[in-house]
Amino acid sequence: MKQKKKGLLYLVLMILAATFMFSESASARNVRMGVVAFDNASQVRDAAFGGGMADMLVYELMRNRNYDLIEREQMARLEAEIVDSNFGGFIDEKNAPQLGKIAALDYIVMGRIIEAAAWEEKYGKDGSRTKIKVLVNVRVLDVASGKIVLSENGEREKTIAVSWENNSNRINSFALYLDTAREAISRVAHQIMIRIEPLEATVLLFKEREKEITIDIGREDGVRDKQRLKIVREGEPLINPRTGEMVGVEIIEIAEIEIKRTEMTTSVGKIIRRFKHRVMETDNKGRQKEKSVNIPIHSGDLVRSMHESEGGSWFSFGVSSGN
Repeated sequence: MKQKKKGLLYLVLMILAATFMFSESASARNVRMGVVAFDNASQVRDAAFGGGMADMLVYELMRNRNYDLIEREQMARLEAEIVDSNFGGFIDEKNAPQLGKIAALDYIVMGRIIEAAAWEEKYGKDGSRTKIKVLVNVRVLDVASGKIVLSENGEREKTIAVSWENNSNRINSFALYLDTAREAISRVAHQIMIRIEPLEATVLLFKEREKEITIDIGREDGVRDKQRLKIVREGEPLINPRTGEMVGVEIIEIAEIEIKRTEMTTSVGKIIRRFKHRVMETDNKGRQKEKSVNIPIHSGDLVRSMHESEGGSWFSFGVSSGN
């Protein structure tokens, strides 16, 4: 009986794997990513909580056009088979690589709901309102290496202008935490998108007088107001002197912008900083002097993301030059 059940399990997994492989060949090669149901370690005992959080994360990650997200229903079927074959439990770092290889994924995103709490807060003379807090941890596993490449917390706390009396009977319902959870998930999704295959943009238009830059990504790509980006240009190739191999390209930083307006497919940012670059000049007496200058901005320049440690909310990568 055990052998028969095992054979049936492998048959189901092979059929699902064939489905994933077909969809792989039918589309351009993007990063393939799957999100599994969150492990619910909070005090809220709603069976829909873990799956609901995963659904919200998938929705947010779909903003990045570099990702191919596997449908949650397909992932749920695979999760059930993998968990069943391991005699219960949930998807974790040990069995996630198995799931990822069957589904031909590059990354698997796992999450845990650490805290979901609601309590009464006194308001005014005799009133009260409801305070909501949600804390989640999300981990991204690289299927090829089996290693966690990103671990990020998302925490949000909100006050709902509804009396505690009207909410206390819903304390164990996912619906009560929905908006707060969505904001926590949105923050985590943003961190994933700026670290795992972040989007690049192109300068479409530069207005020198207004110091405004129009770029070719917008709301549907996950761009938000007040986000900061860098305008860069590729410079000389970087050659390893020992091997003679090209190991990268010099990235010249030109300017930093902050997004002011977003449309569906474009955004407008304001220049908030120009990066100075040192050049050598020869004066009228033939003497060379070092001078700091701004590099002109042109249509077609690249726009890349910035990391929070750089003063922005986006991730910047590459080799900087001339700071």
